Amino acid sequence: MSVIEVREHYMSRSASKSKDTDKSVRLWKVLFDDNTGTPELALVGNDGNRTVPAYGAALPGNPNKLVTNLDAKPSRDSRRLFLVTVTYETINTESGSGGGGAQAPDPLNRPPDIAWGSNTYERVLEKDINGNPIVNSAGDPFDPPLTQRLNVPAVEISYNQAGYNPDTYQPFVDSVNNAIITIAGMDDIDAKGAMLEKHRHRKLFENGTAYHRLTFNVEVAGSYLREVLDRGWHRLPDGAAEEGHYLGNGVFQKPEIMNADGVKPNAPVLLNGAGQPLANGAAPVFRSFETRDALDWEPLSLPTTV
Repeated sequence: MSVIEVREHYMSRSASKSKDTDKSVRLWKVLFDDNTGTPELALVGNDGNRTVPAYGAALPGNPNKLVTNLDAKPSRDSRRLFLVTVTYETINTESGSGGGGAQAPDPLNRPPDIAWGSNTYERVLEKDINGNPIVNSAGDPFDPPLTQRLNVPAVEISYNQAGYNPDTYQPFVDSVNNAIITIAGMDDIDAKGAMLEKHRHRKLFENGTAYHRLTFNVEVAGSYLREVLDRGWHRLPDGAAEEGHYLGNGVFQKPEIMNADGVKPNAPVLLNGAGQPLANGAAPVFRSFETRDALDWEPLSLPTTV
């Protein structure tokens, strides 16, 4: 059993276009030399001169319109003849699966999926917009503390690639960017201004192609420094000259802070950032701490445009 003729039925050509789709349809006739042919064999019919277009093949003259569906069925005219309907659709190269138009048949040729949103937190306020500590009229912190809802821009990015090594990506989770970066249309994000919240991976198989689906959740808070009001019950000693506080080997016992009348205060005392009580009228000091690794995010291959 073999294919003896493959030819297109030109009078059956059609095309349609709507808001979301742009299709062209072609009909091919595949003739076998006996009646043992099958629809499966007709889908790949080849008579040595002509062949049925393969899945993913481009429409002649239109490289963005690719074969997205083939359907073969026997003809009523002959048991040796099969009719193969070939559907071409315009491939959307500007956006991911959420855009209009068909997806590229090869998953490795599809653009990233990008979805912007926000993360919402309830945070404890240490200071107001002017940098002043949030305390009561006696200078003590509120109990319970004052909180405020915080909305932080966040983006989920997914893309496909041929290979995957978890050791390449997992170390970046919870890290911040170490240099100015542009992510999915958000330009000039400051160094340490974005944080990789999550990374997920799936191994998939589609249209004869094995591939890996990578997803990254990135939050852009602008800064991930942790700031805490400098206050406490002790101060740093004045060195060995401060009698009774030198323990030897360069170690000093931190003396307790006392009020001017020699009485221990009943609330933590504001400090000046150098371990001493804050001078009257001086601006409160907040200490900043880096608590996340700052890494070069280039290996993540995050898109720069939406």
